[in-house]
Amino acid sequence: MLPGSQHLLAQLWKAYPMTDSRYLTSHAFVVSMESITAWCWGLLSLVLASFIVTDTPF
Repeated sequence: MLPGSQHLLAQLWKAYPMTDSRYLTSHAFVVSMESITAWCWGLLSLVLASFIVTDTPF
């Protein structure tokens, strides 16, 4: 599905295999680590954004 897609995000995602071929396949370790990273950094980003908006001294 991804290799034949012409959407902008699909095209950007296709650039990753040029440096690491595991990104184009469903390599279990890469998928799990990228999921953990996305959840952790995503939640941290939301928390920090809310701190900025509410002018919290953190």
